[in-house]
Amino acid sequence: MPPNAIKDKGGINLATLQERINQLQAEIADLKRRFPAHSLKPAMFQQLEDLEEELEKLLQQQKEEQFHPNS
Repeated sequence: MPPNAIKDKGGINLATLQERINQLQAEIADLKRRFPAHSLKPAMFQQLEDLEEELEKLLQQQKEEQFHPNS
């Protein structure tokens, strides 16, 4: 099994976790590029908050796995 295929106790593939983190970061950057200079629509702001919240959870999960790989 390749090193990046190691799974945590919940069965999450760490490579897949990193891929999703990268995807979320790209989505956030793209969304911010599309923000108008004025009058941000509530739907866009909510989408940004949702993406950032998911990203934060995944980064925390990744951090915990790096410090406790076999817990």
